[in-house]
Amino acid sequence: MSQYSGPLVSDNPLVMHNERTFGPYGNIGLAVPGVEIYYPLSPDVVLAYLCPTSMKDIEEKQAEAEKYASSFFARKTFFARKTLSPTGISQADITTLEKLRAEIRKGKDHYRLMKENRVVPMNAQNILYLNSLQLSSSYRFVAASKSDFRFAKRTLHERPHWKEGVRIKVA
Repeated sequence: MSQYSGPLVSDNPLVMHNERTFGPYGNIGLAVPGVEIYYPLSPDVVLAYLCPTSMKDIEEKQAEAEKYASSFFARKTFFARKTLSPTGISQADITTLEKLRAEIRKGKDHYRLMKENRVVPMNAQNILYLNSLQLSSSYRFVAASKSDFRFAKRTLHERPHWKEGVRIKVA
């Protein structure tokens, strides 16, 4: 059974996320470094804003990964370790290297689309991520373009505190 069940939207469709922490001041807000803001416009279009500092971080990490993967030192070290090991270089090792290079190319292409075209095709992983954000920020209901709520039911079963949501308390 696949986890992908199509896009979800909640009664609180504008969702924000931030991987960075800033202590007691919080990490969600329009001017907070690292903030991501998503607003679904249709089942297959999401308006997204990524903080410029996040875009710069992505670019730096991609450049670093590409530099390391293509460096002579990295290949020399990898092949030296494999040559000295009792099993040697296997087809699985070569396949792993090819997959690594393909992932780096894929990430680079994805970033280029974000930066230059401002349009990025969604895949199942992106939809699951956005669905999780919708579930964590919903207040009363969740809707779907397809009548498939398996992911929502399983996620809320695993995270029952999301059913209570974020509430504003006034003393």
